[in-house]
Amino acid sequence: MVEPSRSAVLLRDVRRCTGLSQRAFAELGGTSGPTIAAYELATKEPRLSTIERLAEAAGLEVQVTLVPAEPAMAARARREQRSLAVAAAVAAAVERDPDRARAIAEENLAKMETVVGSNASRRWPDEWRTIVDRGPRAIRRALLQRGPHGHDMRQMSPFAGVITDGERRAALAACKVLTVEER
Repeated sequence: MVEPSRSAVLLRDVRRCTGLSQRAFAELGGTSGPTIAAYELATKEPRLSTIERLAEAAGLEVQVTLVPAEPAMAARARREQRSLAVAAAVAAAVERDPDRARAIAEENLAKMETVVGSNASRRWPDEWRTIVDRGPRAIRRALLQRGPHGHDMRQMSPFAGVITDGERRAALAACKVLTVEER
């Protein structure tokens, strides 16, 4: 048996709230009985505007909220955790040898600026240049900032090459251990 679509279930629930038959509900909503039947059987897919019109006829309001599905949220949390683990290793390397880190960052920023030119992406090297000028503590704060902006900053970090592949693998391995223990 095919599972009905969400809109089919939604419209059936809306109609049932009215206590009306498909035909009576169709008349109230300005459509036909066979169309309502097709929507409820998922043989026809209504537009959002149609769902809104039918809900309004039933005295209801449609509110749409987009949220990530649970597996997507877990995957994003794992990616964020891995990103933060590598960023912490980079921040530690910056603090151990700030002059070397700054030289690498300056070289990478110059390359970035050449690639992005004067387009909207120019904001990332500009923001990083300001942070690099403020020193290791500001760099650590930027690298470990949570949320979308922090994620974007890590993606555009000028510190590629500051840690070795071995240090990166160690940070990720430690992250994997934490992830398993948290479950």
